[in-house]
Amino acid sequence: MQASTSQPSTTPQPSVVLTLETISILFGIAVSLSILAGAFIRIISRFNSINHEIENLHKSLDEHAAIEGHKGLIVQIELVKKDVYSLDKKLDLHLQAYVNRTETVQFLIGQLDQKIDHKSEQYNKKLEEAKGEIKEIEQFLQKHQSFVIRDKE
Repeated sequence: MQASTSQPSTTPQPSVVLTLETISILFGIAVSLSILAGAFIRIISRFNSINHEIENLHKSLDEHAAIEGHKGLIVQIELVKKDVYSLDKKLDLHLQAYVNRTETVQFLIGQLDQKIDHKSEQYNKKLEEAKGEIKEIEQFLQKHQSFVIRDKE
């Protein structure tokens, strides 16, 4: 019998080779990430502390306003502010209405002046015509009858 000797197959297995250079690079990355994480944590904690200080200031201001009675004043100021705003709007409306009425009155006065002038001209023309007719009648009566014209006073 023949002894069978099998030779193992030689297929290359993937392997990781760690050299001093790759360890140095990995260590640098880890240190950089830890520094970034630390900076990020400091920034977040600073924002939180600022937020907490602002909340404390709000609470302190509210407590001060309650103790000193400023809340009532603030509410009154807001009401006065709203009243002033509404009064300002009303004043604007009344001013615009006044301007419109003034323009309308000026227009009507102009029309009345024109009517008065027109009627006056018509009256003067008719008066002159009537005076002329009266003179013609007086002259006619003087010629045909013994009509005496009295002096006009």
